[in-house]
Amino acid sequence: MIEKVLSTIKGVYKGGLFHIFGSNVIANVFALLSSMLVIRFLPKDLYGNYVDAHNLYSYLTVFIGFGLSGAIIQFCSENISEQKKNQIYRYSIIYGMGINVLLSLIVVLLAFFKMYSGDVEASRFLFMMSFYPFLIYIVNCFQSILRVQGQNKAFATVNIVSAATILFGNLLFTYIWNIYGLIFSTYFSQGICCIVVFVIAKKKKLFDLSVLKSKPLSKDRKRELKRYGFVTSITNFTSNALLLLDVTCLGLILSDSEILADYHVATVLPNACLFIPSGLIIYYYPKMVKSYSEGWQSFKKYILNISKVFLGFATITGIGIFVFAPLMIQIVYGEKYLTCVPIVRVLAINYFICAFLRKLLGNAIAVLKKYEINLIHTIISGVLNIILNLTFILMLGSIGAAIATLCVTAFVVVLEIMYFISFDKKQEKMKKIVN
Repeated sequence: MIEKVLSTIKGVYKGGLFHIFGSNVIANVFALLSSMLVIRFLPKDLYGNYVDAHNLYSYLTVFIGFGLSGAIIQFCSENISEQKKNQIYRYSIIYGMGINVLLSLIVVLLAFFKMYSGDVEASRFLFMMSFYPFLIYIVNCFQSILRVQGQNKAFATVNIVSAATILFGNLLFTYIWNIYGLIFSTYFSQGICCIVVFVIAKKKKLFDLSVLKSKPLSKDRKRELKRYGFVTSITNFTSNALLLLDVTCLGLILSDSEILADYHVATVLPNACLFIPSGLIIYYYPKMVKSYSEGWQSFKKYILNISKVFLGFATITGIGIFVFAPLMIQIVYGEKYLTCVPIVRVLAINYFICAFLRKLLGNAIAVLKKYEINLIHTIISGVLNIILNLTFILMLGSIGAAIATLCVTAFVVVLEIMYFISFDKKQEKMKKIVN
């Protein structure tokens, strides 16, 4: 038994799981340091305006590259030749960058909208963010290539570089330019990361510019990638909106920048700890794709096995956030933000559900290539989230937004479990018919 456990630990260590986790831990520690050293010293009302602008921009982030950096992982993790992988790399990079031009124009239009509605500061912030998609997409594509090639240690290196440069940039540039420095820091960090991923890819001979001259994909393959990109982008947009609608509804209903700042701070700890299930997904997703290619029973068994890992981490972290919320808020953000502790505790329960089941089941459905199911679930939950936000915020104030998020997350998980039960029954019937 002990030998089996040690062998498993040795295997995931060689596979790079601990490197991914280590880099994510470092990234989140740096993010908290940045919050502690930067946000608590920024004017609360001005930071609230930044939250408003960044919240609008964040609605569009899932459309960066039209989801094709994710398509690289999905389609290149399958058993295909290097030539076909290179074709997918080429198409994803070129087509994705074209989409980013449109995305940047939309951000500029949002900035003009904010300007004419009287939110001058938010408008300026949005103008400055309009070129984010280009650098971010380059880094995302190369990180996807690293994951496909099993280069998890290199992937972890890029994570650490990103976190370190963001921390350094936030400290330096906010000291010089206040909130404007906070925005410029992202350009600085992503620019450094672009250089790092190029160097790593060239050194390990994973990718070079000659790939851009490789043979174009067939029309059917392009159509398949576009379909994947469209459905997953819309799905991720709706899912992402579940996190952003809280701030949007609070802004529309309560119109208080300090309440927005409070709620944003309350979300930081639970959202930061999502690096744990996200790190697990980064490591396990290619293996999930491979197990499904071996058959439904193999995939089902694999999901049940790794769900124990998700449960263990979710329980420990969720309880930790719930119990130590007052202490962490006071240390990191100061006494002026202690009013958001009840919101943090509601979101800690929401975190547990997300970290244990939501992340795992949503990605498992993606492995099945049932993208429409995820889309349907997220559209339903998005509509429900708007209704509950408008209702609970009017009744309970800002904590109502957190309760709405918790209810929606639990509802989506129930839908996902029901789908897997139904899918399993269909597979069993097909097995009996074949036999």
